Amino acid sequence: MKKNIKIMSITIVLVLIIGVFCGTSAFAASGKQLSFYPTGQRSIDVDEQDYFQVLTSAEEPPTVKSSDDAILKVELDKLIGDATLKTYQYRYKGLKSGTVTVTVNSKDGLTTKETFKVNQAADYVFKSDTTGNLNLKQGSSYCIRIAGFSKDDSVVKPVLTASGTNVLKTQFVNRIGSNFYYKITAIGKVGQTAYVYTSALGVAQVTQCKVTIVSAEKKQTTQKDSKVKCDTYGEFGIEKGASYCFKLTVSKGIEPSFAVGSKGIFTSKFVKRSGDYYYYKITAIGNPGQSAGIYTAAPDEKPIKQCKVTIKQDQI
Repeated sequence: MKKNIKIMSITIVLVLIIGVFCGTSAFAASGKQLSFYPTGQRSIDVDEQDYFQVLTSAEEPPTVKSSDDAILKVELDKLIGDATLKTYQYRYKGLKSGTVTVTVNSKDGLTTKETFKVNQAADYVFKSDTTGNLNLKQGSSYCIRIAGFSKDDSVVKPVLTASGTNVLKTQFVNRIGSNFYYKITAIGKVGQTAYVYTSALGVAQVTQCKVTIVSAEKKQTTQKDSKVKCDTYGEFGIEKGASYCFKLTVSKGIEPSFAVGSKGIFTSKFVKRSGDYYYYKITAIGNPGQSAGIYTAAPDEKPIKQCKVTIKQDQI
C-alpha cells in the first residue's frame, strides 16, 4: 500500500513538472511574435513605391533585407505606436522588373519572409486604328496608323512587327505628328494568318490585329496599261476616323492625280513623294456603311478606279 502511494506521488510530481515545463514553453512561444501586415505576396510597378508593416514583440526594430537590392529597395519609415507589440512601417520601391524575397529578422530571434514582385511599368501607350481581325487580299497592302505616347505625353515611335515574316511584310511609311504609318503587304499564301504587334524598347509587344490572306481579285484590264500603278485594289473597309495610305508608282517624270469618287465620305491628302513613288492618305469621315471609289490618273489618261473603300463598324 505504501509502495503504491509512493509511486502515485512520484507520478503526480512528474505530471506537474511536465505541465509547468510545457506551460512555460508555450508562454515563451506565445510571448514572441513577428509578422508582416498585411500578409501575402505584394506587387508593384517599376519606379513606384508603397508601404508594408511588421509586427514584432522585440524592443528594437527588426532588420529587413531584399534578396536583390537592384530590383527592390526597402528601408525603415517609422514606428507606429509604442504598444507591447510594436508596429514598424517600411517603405519599398520597385527599381526594375523581377521577383525578390524580403526577409525580416527580429532581435528576439524570429524570422519571416514574403515575396515581392516588381512589374515593368507600361511606359508607352500605342493606339492603333486597326484591331481585331483583318482580311487582306493576296499581294495587296494595308496602311495602319498608330499613335504613340509616353507617360509624360512625349511622342514615342512604335515598332511594328508581324508574327510571320513569310506571310506579311511590314514597312514604315511616314510620321505625321504623333501618328506613325506602317504598311503591311500580304506576301504569303491564301489562308495563311499572322498577327501584327507593336512594341518599344524595354516594353513587351502588344497584339494589335490578326491578318488573314484571302484570294485576290484580278485587276481591271484598264489598269494594266496605265502609267499609274496603285498598290491597292478590289474592295476593303476601314473604321470611321481611321486612315489608309496608298502608294502610287509612276513612270519617270509623271505626276499622278488622286481622287475620291464621292464627297463627304473620305478626305484625301498628299503625304509625300519618294522617287517614283507617291503616297496619299484617306481618312474616313462619313458614316458606317458608306463607300466611295478611289481613282488615279496620269496627265494624259482618264481616271481609273483602283478600289472601293467602305466605312465599317467600329471594332470593340
